[in-house]
Amino acid sequence: MIPLPPTAVVQSPQPQDVIEVVGIRGNQSQKIDRRVFRVQRTPHSAQKDAIQLLRGLPAVTVSTDGTIQLLGSSEVRIFVDGKPLAAQSVSNFLRNLHGTDIERIEIITNPSAQYSAEGTAGIINFVLASKQSNGVDGTATVEMSSFGRVDSNASIKYKRGKLTYEIEAEGSDGSTGRSSSRSAMSIETSPGESPRVSGEQSERSSRSTTGSVSLKTTYELNEKTNVSAKVSMSGSRDRSTLLSDVEDSSSGSNPFSVDQLNRSDSTFLMAELALAHKGMKEGETLNASLQLFRMPNSRSRIAGVAEDGGSFSIDQNNNFSIGRAQLDWVHPMRKGQILSYGAGWELNDTSQHYRFLSVPTPELPSAGSSDYYSATKETLDAYVTFQQPIGDWTLMPGLRLEYNRRRISAAGSGEVTLKRANLFPSLHLDHQLSKALHLNISYSARIDRASPEQLRPYTTFEDIFTSVRGNPNLQDQLIDSYEASLGYHRKNVEATITLYDRETRHLWSTLYSAINQSKLYTWINAGHKRSSGAEFDLSTPIVKQLKFNTSLNAFLEMSPVETFSGTRNENRFRFSTNSTLEWQGAGRGQVPGDIIELQWQYFSPSRELQSHSSATTWLSASFTHSFNRSVSLTGRLDYLAAVRRQLASPLIQEFSREHIPLQFSVKLLKTFGHSG
Repeated sequence: MIPLPPTAVVQSPQPQDVIEVVGIRGNQSQKIDRRVFRVQRTPHSAQKDAIQLLRGLPAVTVSTDGTIQLLGSSEVRIFVDGKPLAAQSVSNFLRNLHGTDIERIEIITNPSAQYSAEGTAGIINFVLASKQSNGVDGTATVEMSSFGRVDSNASIKYKRGKLTYEIEAEGSDGSTGRSSSRSAMSIETSPGESPRVSGEQSERSSRSTTGSVSLKTTYELNEKTNVSAKVSMSGSRDRSTLLSDVEDSSSGSNPFSVDQLNRSDSTFLMAELALAHKGMKEGETLNASLQLFRMPNSRSRIAGVAEDGGSFSIDQNNNFSIGRAQLDWVHPMRKGQILSYGAGWELNDTSQHYRFLSVPTPELPSAGSSDYYSATKETLDAYVTFQQPIGDWTLMPGLRLEYNRRRISAAGSGEVTLKRANLFPSLHLDHQLSKALHLNISYSARIDRASPEQLRPYTTFEDIFTSVRGNPNLQDQLIDSYEASLGYHRKNVEATITLYDRETRHLWSTLYSAINQSKLYTWINAGHKRSSGAEFDLSTPIVKQLKFNTSLNAFLEMSPVETFSGTRNENRFRFSTNSTLEWQGAGRGQVPGDIIELQWQYFSPSRELQSHSSATTWLSASFTHSFNRSVSLTGRLDYLAAVRRQLASPLIQEFSREHIPLQFSVKLLKTFGHSG
C-alpha cells in the first residue's frame, strides 16, 4: 500500500489538549480530492456544535449569521453522509449537530467528477457517527438571545441488536433580528429629466416560529450491509415589519410613512431510503439512496399602508418538490488504485402564483397584476474517477456527464425549454515532498444553472420602490477552477497555502433601470470574471492551553463594472481574514475545563456591475463552563459593524447604511447516555 500524503491540518491525539478536531492521514480507501478531519470522542467535543467545529478548520469561514465560505466563496453545499442537505435545513442542522454525532468532516474545495457540477464554492461533508453499543445516547439544548428568541433541540439514539432508532425534535420562537437603515436615492425616468430625490429611514424587525421532527431507523442485514429509512416534517411561520419614513424632496410633497408587514408560512416534508454495503476489500463500498422532498404550499404576503391612505399588497403561493436517486461504487483495485463510478437522477418541480394590488397615491405605484408560472428541472448524470500512484505522485482523473432539461411556462408568455448535455472533467494530483510537506494540485469544470426565479418572464414587486423581472434568455455560468495547495505538518503546527484561479464565463449580474420613478432590476450575463488569489491557513498552539487559528485570503478580482462612460473590466484587490483564539482551562477530573473563544473576521470592500459594498467587520466572544461531564453553559456576544452600500447606474443613484445591534445569547447543553 502506498499511503496518501497527510491530509491533516490540525492534529492532537491527547484528550486534555485544546484541539478538538484531528486531521487524519490518508489510506488506500481515501481519495485525494478532500481534506479529512476526525472529531475526537472527548467531553469537549460534545460541547461544540458543527458551526463551532467548522470555525477551527482551514479554508472555512463562518459568519455571524451562519453563512459558510470556502476560499472566500459563499456558494458552499452541505452534505450529510455523501448526500446533499436541503438548503432550507442547513442553518438548523449545523446549530443542532454536536461533536458526539460526527465521525469526521470532509472539506472539498475543488470537487472531483464524483459530485454534481453545480455550485462553485465546494462541499463540506459531515460523516455521522454510527452507534456501536446497545443503549441510549442523546443531547438536548436550549438557547436564548437578547433579541428575544428561544431555540430548543433534542436528539436521541437508541440501539438494540441490529436495529437503531433515531429521533430528533427542534422548535424555536421569537425575534430573529433587528436592524435600522438610512438611505438616499435619486431616480431619473430618462436622461436629462429632473430626478426624483428621496430619503428614507427604516426600522426592521423579524420574528419566526419553527418546529420540526425527524425519525430514522437503521437495520443491519449483516456486518457489512445496512439499510435505513428516514422521514422528516417541519413547519415555519415568519413575520417581519418594516417602518419607513420617506421624504420626497424633489416633488415638494410632505414626508410620509409606510408600515409594511411581511408574512410567510411553509411546511416541508422529506423521506429517504438508503443502502450501505462494504465489500470484501478494505475501502470497497456500495451506496444507494432515494430522497423525496416536498413543500406542498409556501405562502407569503407583503402588505404596506401609507399614512395618506395609499396601500399595496403582494401575495405569492409557491410549491416545489424534489426527487433524487443516487448510486455510487468505490472499488479498490491494485496497490493504491481506486476506481469509482456512479449515476444519479434529480427532478425539481416548481410553481408560483403571484398577485400585486395597490390603492395608488402620488407616492405609491398604480398597478395591479396577477401572474403564474410552472417549471421543471431534470438532470441525469454519470461519472467515473480513477485514482492511482505513478512514481512519487498520486493522480485521480475524472469525467462527469450531465444532461439537463428545463422547462418554464408562464401565463400569456409562452414556454421556454432548455436541453443541454455537458462534459465536466476533473484532475487531482498529490505528491509527498517530505515527511512534513506535501503538494496537491487540482482542476475541475463547474456550472451554475439559472433558476426558475431568474428565468420567469414577468415582473414582480419587492416593495414600493423596487421590482424585479426574470430573463428567459439568461445563460448558465461556466466556471474553470484551478488550485494548488502546499501543506506543512510538524508536531502540533499545521500550515497550508492554497493558490487558486477561478474563471467564470457568462457571469451573472443584476442590471438596474428606472421605470415610473422606481427601481427595476433583472439578471443579465455581464461577461467574464476572473478571481486569482492565495489563502494562508495556520493552526498552532501558543502555550499548552492556548490555540490560535488564522486564515488570510488575498485575491485579485477582474470583473465587469458599469461606469458613466460604459462597461469595462476592472481589476480590484480584495482580502479577508478569519482568526480565532481559544483558551481552555484545566479540567476537573472528568469535567472539561472552561473555554474562552475570541474570533475576528474582516472582508474588504466589494464591487459588482452596478453596486458597491463597504468593508465588513465581525467580532465574537464566547465563554463555556461545564457544571459536570454532561451539562455545560455557553454565553456568546456578537458585534457586526455597520454596512454601507451604493448603487450606481446611469439613471439611479442610491446610498444606504444598515446597522445591526449587539447580540448576546446563552446556550445550555445536556448530553446523556454514552455521550454524557
